[in-house]
Amino acid sequence: MLDKKISRSNKNRTLYRGKRIRKRKNIRAFAFLLVGVFFLTVAVYLNIWRQDYQLQNAEDTLIVDMPFQAPEFDASRASAFEESAPSLDNSVGITLPFDLTAHSVFLYDLDQDEIIYSKNAQEQTAPASLTKIMTAIVVMENIADYKNTMVTFRLDMNEELMEYGYALNDLATYSFEEGETVSILDALYILFLRSANDAANLLADYVGNGSIYAFVEMMNAKAQEIGAVNTHFTNPHGLDAPHHYTTAYDMFLITQYALSLPGFQEIAQTVHYQVPESNMREPVTIATVTSIHDPSKPAIYDETVTGIKTGYTDAAGRCLISIAQKNGRNLLMVLMKTPLEDDNGEKVSDFRFFEETSLLYEWAFRRDNTALF
Repeated sequence: MLDKKISRSNKNRTLYRGKRIRKRKNIRAFAFLLVGVFFLTVAVYLNIWRQDYQLQNAEDTLIVDMPFQAPEFDASRASAFEESAPSLDNSVGITLPFDLTAHSVFLYDLDQDEIIYSKNAQEQTAPASLTKIMTAIVVMENIADYKNTMVTFRLDMNEELMEYGYALNDLATYSFEEGETVSILDALYILFLRSANDAANLLADYVGNGSIYAFVEMMNAKAQEIGAVNTHFTNPHGLDAPHHYTTAYDMFLITQYALSLPGFQEIAQTVHYQVPESNMREPVTIATVTSIHDPSKPAIYDETVTGIKTGYTDAAGRCLISIAQKNGRNLLMVLMKTPLEDDNGEKVSDFRFFEETSLLYEWAFRRDNTALF
């Protein structure tokens, strides 16, 4: 009887021990399973994060870096350029009869193919709205019928302008409305006379098939073709941006090319233009911001000067490209980076760059150009 009890007790202990062992194994297996699931989850999360980071980085590169990427630079062209014009600066040997504050100047006699005055003409600087000359070139060379080709404004075209840190009402715009439709010709007049940044984006979006950045690549390709090898654009309007630069000499080349296009000079030298009725507004008469050739602005008006384009940003200072005609002579001048403040930090007159333009032309017309070269 006692043996049976002992045997039963041993059997119970064995069963209990077996249950504990199985339980431990189950717990251990479950723990291993939890650890495996944890590490699998971490691995999946890290892989998703890596893919998302790569995608986001690619999107950032596409959206931000692409338009600021300098085009491939042709060293042979640059070398040829330097050999043909090692230095365009002749300002050291010329004493002007007035103080010139503009940092960069290139004054050229179109009839004699002669440099009259050049100062820092190959130094890279911000072009501000002088950029719109290249914008017009690309548009005019890619649209056959300016008058009958219609373009429609979308409000998202203003989003690109907001990336530069300005409020929309602080920028030069035509204030296009959503869905407003105008002709390419009218948009070009608005671009030049009003220096409208929204008009620049409207035209760029249309010619670039919905991509302002694609249009900018067209601008850069054209600059290289013209020979403006020290120029790079990142937008069609000229607001200050990294890698958006040119030189006074390059802007001379670009402007000289633009003047060869049918219709460009007429647009650039117009003082007043009536924009016809659109689907959103009544006819509007606009006046040029290049006031030096506007007779209604007697304080700065110069009867010898016409067009072509002003520019103004903090980085660029005040700029002006113009043509002067007198006694059968035709001069073209690029004036850039007239300072906004003097050496004492005092504000410079907003019209100083117009005044310096007139003074330089007056000096050029009076002197014997051949005597100094």
